[in-house]
Amino acid sequence: MIIRYHRDATSEAINIQQILRKYGITVDLETGSISYFTKNHPKILCKSLYFLRHADTVGTLEHRFMSDDSVNGALVPEGKYKLLISANEIDDIYPDIILYSDIPRVKETAEVLRSFLTNAIPFKKLLWMKGINNEGWENMQPSELFGIDRQDYVQREIVHNIFAKSEGGTSWGTVMVNATQLLEYLNGQCQGKCVLVISQGSLMYALKMVLRLEEIPWRNYSSQEFYNLVSTGQNLYGKVQKIKVETVNS
Repeated sequence: MIIRYHRDATSEAINIQQILRKYGITVDLETGSISYFTKNHPKILCKSLYFLRHADTVGTLEHRFMSDDSVNGALVPEGKYKLLISANEIDDIYPDIILYSDIPRVKETAEVLRSFLTNAIPFKKLLWMKGINNEGWENMQPSELFGIDRQDYVQREIVHNIFAKSEGGTSWGTVMVNATQLLEYLNGQCQGKCVLVISQGSLMYALKMVLRLEEIPWRNYSSQEFYNLVSTGQNLYGKVQKIKVETVNS
């Protein structure tokens, strides 16, 4: 079989398949499609879980892809102002801990937010807590992708092949594994705590799939809307979202 798009190596794909199987998710090694084979939902042992997607960037306002380190990942003034509003909400929630990654736009979001908070809330940086990296597609829209880049996009975002990725980027399979690691961290280090996670939207979406918050994977998913590649009138960047999951107190 000739592979005409970039994807995880076979050994990586097998590892992703084995890890996700522990959470009731079946992965087809050839097509990268996923399905749920058990109705049992993993539980989160923290008291409550909130998520804050990084603040608006040059890329989100221009509706273009960003990589982990792309220049268009810098926060814009509008995004920082929105964090001032979110800080008041977070002060009211008063989480026991705030988790964030070292992706520049996520790290900057955490730093700006910390400067706005009134309460002294501890922050914890987790280097592995990363979402999709669109390296190779920086400053582009799907309509500007051609050749193998277009095939990468179709496989990853339209066909939902979790092993597909941009050249130099990461796959949804990798992000889903990161989400399982986040779940284990929450259950091991944050039992009974109120937690706020600052990260990329793809990590939150992957965690929702791992937790089975929809009956079937990818329900109502639109890559154009998810990456803010089109104007939808609904901008969740820099806004606090409560993750409605079965927690220890449910």
